[in-house]
Amino acid sequence: MQGLMQDFPLTLPHFFDRAKYLFPEKEIVTATATGIERTNYGEWADRTQRLGGVLDDLGISEDGRVATFGWNTLATSSSTSPPRARAGSCTRSTSACFPSS
Repeated sequence: MQGLMQDFPLTLPHFFDRAKYLFPEKEIVTATATGIERTNYGEWADRTQRLGGVLDDLGISEDGRVATFGWNTLATSSSTSPPRARAGSCTRSTSACFPSS
């Protein structure tokens, strides 16, 4: 399959950097139980990097694991994105229930 493979792997840090640097003003809209929450990729990237700094301050190692549990919202998106561009892993577990449950 010559010519069909990419020159580099599509890793999460690649997607994160692309959103941060090429589309910082593109809007992200999340529907929550209390209304609509709006931000953009630039603010999302800053929030995600600040969270990565907190995880560093807490002593989470490069091969450490962090799990979150929550609805599929901006907050959980920030917590499971590549905040530190290193080997640490963040895993999200989302509920299959509706908020009224």
